[in-house]
Amino acid sequence: MIVCGPETPGYHVGSAIQALYKNGIDKDRKIIGTEAPVAFLFNIPQESIQRFIEQTKLINLVNEGSPEVIRNAVWSCYQGKPTRFKDYELWDMGAYNAEPICNVITWKITNPAYGPKNEKEKEALEKMQDLIRRLKERGKK
Repeated sequence: MIVCGPETPGYHVGSAIQALYKNGIDKDRKIIGTEAPVAFLFNIPQESIQRFIEQTKLINLVNEGSPEVIRNAVWSCYQGKPTRFKDYELWDMGAYNAEPICNVITWKITNPAYGPKNEKEKEALEKMQDLIRRLKERGKK
């Protein structure tokens, strides 16, 4: 995963991705060690997050905008043999050596800053959303 371009002021997307690779998420599903204000992964299963981290390599080019540098990073990633790019050794590693996984993203997040903090809050939110859906259906009749 190549993260490049300017860091997003206020959102800190680049640093959030770096922190995800380095630290993972906490019990509240927030990325550990980032200044990003809404760095939550509420609706992505832990298994998928872990597989993503294991199956990919982070190439940190935050604040790098040169098309030539980014092109060289991408080129290095699909080489058959290890290729030196900056401080990285990159190549196409082929298929991941594990059974494929497929997880459903379980719910749509409309405002992550106010998302549920635990399973109990998530269940309450789902019940409320179901009630709203049923009321809307009743209103159409």
